[in-house]
Amino acid sequence: MKTLFNRYNVLYYLAILFIFVFSFSAIIKLYCANFSLYLDESMLALNVINRSIFNLTPPLDYSQAAPFLFLLMTKINTKIFSNNELTLRLIPFLASIGSIIIFLQILNRIFKSKISKLLALLFFSTNPNVITYSAFFKQYSTDIFFTLLIILMYLKLDFEKISNKKLIIYSCILAFAMMMSYTAVFINFSILFIFLILHIKKINIKKIIYFVS
Repeated sequence: MKTLFNRYNVLYYLAILFIFVFSFSAIIKLYCANFSLYLDESMLALNVINRSIFNLTPPLDYSQAAPFLFLLMTKINTKIFSNNELTLRLIPFLASIGSIIIFLQILNRIFKSKISKLLALLFFSTNPNVITYSAFFKQYSTDIFFTLLIILMYLKLDFEKISNKKLIIYSCILAFAMMMSYTAVFINFSILFIFLILHIKKINIKKIIYFVS
């Protein structure tokens, strides 16, 4: 029985590895294909290339919109490397890979069934949007990444036991997420509101004020 259980675990981890290799390969292949920028990407890229680091705040030219920190980090990348498609798409590329890794962490906290985890991971990691947006110079991949990161943080968060040091770290990460993604702002405050309603009797009010501020 123990041998059978061990074999089941081995197959489970091999399946996860296979899903990772397959999805990462697809993302890397698409990114390295280095397609020319689409029109919408080009208009956002012109804002990054033509503007200075201190002039990346809205309103942007050509009716574009993107979070300031997303544009700033891309601008820094173009200074370090060069103004090309691969550099502009580097952050979305990394965000797509990170999203799949974080999604598995979320599944580990939600599901006990290994089959449920595998199916959910398979559907997410082979989702055309997750793969396609990795090679698209827009903030869509970072929206996915930071949405999942916020969900994972709240799943881990325990206001009763958390130290002030960890609370500061969590707050800084959330602040960073909201400056990298407009979607993260809505996700964060929506989850925080539900979290407070569900745990209002158990929560230290001082820590809540400290966290929100």
